[in-house]
Amino acid sequence: MTIEFHNPIGIIKKKEIDFIRDKLIACHHAFDKISRAEVYCKEIKINSENNFACTINIDIFENSFYINKTSSSYEASIISVIEAIEKKVDEWIKESSSTLDDVLTTIKI
Repeated sequence: MTIEFHNPIGIIKKKEIDFIRDKLIACHHAFDKISRAEVYCKEIKINSENNFACTINIDIFENSFYINKTSSSYEASIISVIEAIEKKVDEWIKESSSTLDDVLTTIKI
């Protein structure tokens, strides 16, 4: 799995990046169909207040989805988005265990 970080330089702490990386790797170990993750953290202004957004884009083979959370701090938005991703991965695991991944076909020659 490839993990890319697109963050303001010096704003996101190393422990927060390590936290995201470790959680995404754990999600990949639980659901190995995840092929790529892109992490975007940025500061946005809403009604003249500073808010901090964290968006994680997950690629599963040719499909992709993203989760975006905004909070009053980077740490809170990061925790929120990771919790949402972990919940989504749990759903995928349940769905994949209830359906067959491989279909066997027999052809008479």
